Amino acid sequence: MSAPHSIGIFNVLEMPHAPPQFPGQRVQLIQRPGVTGSSAWLEGSKGDPFNFVTKVDTSGIDTAFDLLATYQAVRGTTNDIVFRGTAIVGCTYLVLAVRALEVLNLPRPVVGGLNSPSLGWLAAEWLLVPIQTS
Repeated sequence: MSAPHSIGIFNVLEMPHAPPQFPGQRVQLIQRPGVTGSSAWLEGSKGDPFNFVTKVDTSGIDTAFDLLATYQAVRGTTNDIVFRGTAIVGCTYLVLAVRALEVLNLPRPVVGGLNSPSLGWLAAEWLLVPIQTS
């Protein structure tokens, strides 16, 4: 089964929603007492950090823990995201943190996932920030 979603090189089965795209221009309004009018300070294009949950099956629980360690090793790197088979264009995502939500040993093999037959399951929460590239 091919993965419709990915973060960087990591294919996943589930992503609950599309990630935020294209960080907007931040503007700080400047007003001083005793001075008529106002001014705007352009702070640049910045994205807000957001949480993102991914889920994937693995061949076993040991593989799930190894995959989690690999996820955590990409902290501080930027990665592209593919959602529903379509790459998010013009934006990349900086990985701030990854933590496990659940790592399960399945009672019997599950057929039909990315790593069929599957005996493990990993749900991970990513903390990402979008960075505009174009």
